Amino acid sequence: EKNNTCADCDSAYGYIYNRQTKCPKCNREVCSQCAAFPISPLGATDPEKVSVCWDCVRNDFAARRGKFTSTPRPSDNRLPLKLRVMIDIIKFATKKIKMRNVPHVRAGLDASGVMVTDIEGIPSFTTDVKNMVRVHRPTSEPEDARLPALIYFHGGGWILGDARASPQDAVCRKIARIAKFTVISVNYRLAPEYPFPVPVEDSYAAWKYICDNADDFNIDPDKICIGGDSAGGNIAAAVSYLTYARKIKQPAFLVDIYGIHDVPNSLSTESWKRNESICILEHMYPIMVKEYLGFIDEEMKQRDMRLRPILATKLGPNVFPPTLNIIGWFDTLYDEGMSFARALAATDPAYDANSNQGANNKVTNIEYGQSPHGFMGMGTEADEATWHICIGLRSHFNLDPVHRPT
Repeated sequence: EKNNTCADCDSAYGYIYNRQTKCPKCNREVCSQCAAFPISPLGATDPEKVSVCWDCVRNDFAARRGKFTSTPRPSDNRLPLKLRVMIDIIKFATKKIKMRNVPHVRAGLDASGVMVTDIEGIPSFTTDVKNMVRVHRPTSEPEDARLPALIYFHGGGWILGDARASPQDAVCRKIARIAKFTVISVNYRLAPEYPFPVPVEDSYAAWKYICDNADDFNIDPDKICIGGDSAGGNIAAAVSYLTYARKIKQPAFLVDIYGIHDVPNSLSTESWKRNESICILEHMYPIMVKEYLGFIDEEMKQRDMRLRPILATKLGPNVFPPTLNIIGWFDTLYDEGMSFARALAATDPAYDANSNQGANNKVTNIEYGQSPHGFMGMGTEADEATWHICIGLRSHFNLDPVHRPT
């Protein structure tokens, strides 16, 4: 007897929205909504995405886990036109508009099923100042369930951004909803008013407070991960190093989204020269670095592992947790991200430097071949990267597989 319901979502087949179809990759019969996840499967050579079923998305990440992999790059090696236009608009706007006071996204219950709560009074680097965190919790989970957690640090070059601002807030909501994690986004004080080391030390203080008070946040103390994008990736890696150096609870997993891992030397890489003209903050990044570094001397810039977390990989295999490293081929920080991933991988005895393979216990490195810096907020590959992050978080703890996003 012919089955009239989708094997993935149990909905009845229809004539418009839930048409009966087959996944082009695994050939399973599902509805059109359940075969609508555009990805570049491992091994693909065509930059065009293929819409597949959710099982194939999960299997694709499983094939990438513990390896250095990439999605296809454009045949002409040029950033897609849509993104070039978007970047030009953003660059024009940032030259004309003062961006220090970014608009906040409202807290509360959103339409996707995530409860967002702002909590004040979080300790900072100095005893006289309190910071805030924004907690994203999926309403699909029981209220008394102690969920795994991702503590997240926003980007913005250490001088811009806010835990309550988009696009980072949108990324946190998606991760909370799809991965069924509590995502806690941390506010830290910004340069130039508060240069290095205040942003990273504020973030360390927040990490320690949340871990020490896991019950108050209703999170599982044995499943607390850390992550961030761009400057927030630098902070996440620096806090990971500090937890090791100061002998407190270390993160279980690191999600590093185009992070900055060699702050004083970022502008001297080949990828910076290659991609500078398509960097959103092309004209601002040198200023960001200068204002963040403040007046510290050159020797400290080169030896402080809070500025150069890549140096901390030389301290041994236990400094950083297993890591998912997300990087775009058109990112000015591409070389820096790849160097950090290789340095992490090299701490695993199974790693083969010639093939970039074998570091199954230390790093999963995924390069997105059509994406620039900041693509989580605008890129065609943002959804694919978000799915990889969510699947990576759950699979690290051997939790039930991520269910199909709705």
